[in-house]
Amino acid sequence: MNRRYEQIQDLIKNVEKVGVNEFFFCLLDESVPVIIRLNICHKLADIIGVDSHKYFDVKMAYYKLEEDKKQKVFNEFISYLKSTFLDFEREKIQLISKKGLKELIEYKEKIARIYEHKDLNIKLLKKGFTGIFLKNKTIASLLENNLLKVDCTLSVTDEYYAKLEFDCLCTVVKQIKENETYYEFIIRAIEEINEENKFIEFVWDKDE
Repeated sequence: MNRRYEQIQDLIKNVEKVGVNEFFFCLLDESVPVIIRLNICHKLADIIGVDSHKYFDVKMAYYKLEEDKKQKVFNEFISYLKSTFLDFEREKIQLISKKGLKELIEYKEKIARIYEHKDLNIKLLKKGFTGIFLKNKTIASLLENNLLKVDCTLSVTDEYYAKLEFDCLCTVVKQIKENETYYEFIIRAIEEINEENKFIEFVWDKDE
C-alpha cells in the first residue's frame, strides 16, 4: 500500500523540480492514476478560473497565462497536492472490542468442535462484515479502490493454524507464530497492519 504513497511523493517532488514550466503536465499524464488526474484537473481548473475540467483544456489555459500568474497558480497547486495527497488523516476502521474478540474465539471454537468444522471465520469489523467501503475519498482515489476487506481464518480441528488477510489495493497476509494463541495472533496482526500502512488505522472498540 505504501508504494502508492511513495509514488505520489515522487510525483510532487518531480513537479516541484520542473517548476512553473507547463511540462509538469507530462508528469501528471504519465504517473498519475486516472481518478487522481481527474481530481487534479478539476482543482487546476478552479485555480486558473476556467469552466472546462478536461485535461487538454486545462493545460492550454495554463499555457496562456502570464508568467506571474503561472507562478501564483503553480504555488497554490503544489500546496493543494501536498495538503490533499500527503497530509491526509488516516481513516479509522472500527473493530469489535478485545473482550468481544476473546469471547468470539471461544464461542467459535466450541461451535467448530461440535460440528467438526476444520476452519472458522472471525469477523473483526464492528458491524460483522468482512468488507467495508472507505469514507475518505482521497484515500480511496489514491488506492484506486473504495473497498477494504479484512478476513481472519482459524483452524481448530486438524491442526493449529491461523491467518489474517487484509485487502485494500494489495493483499497482506499475516500468519500465526509458534506458541501464539489465536487472540495474541490477531492483536499482533492488527498492530502490524496499523504500523505498516499510511492510509487506514484499525481501532478496537472500547466496550470492555
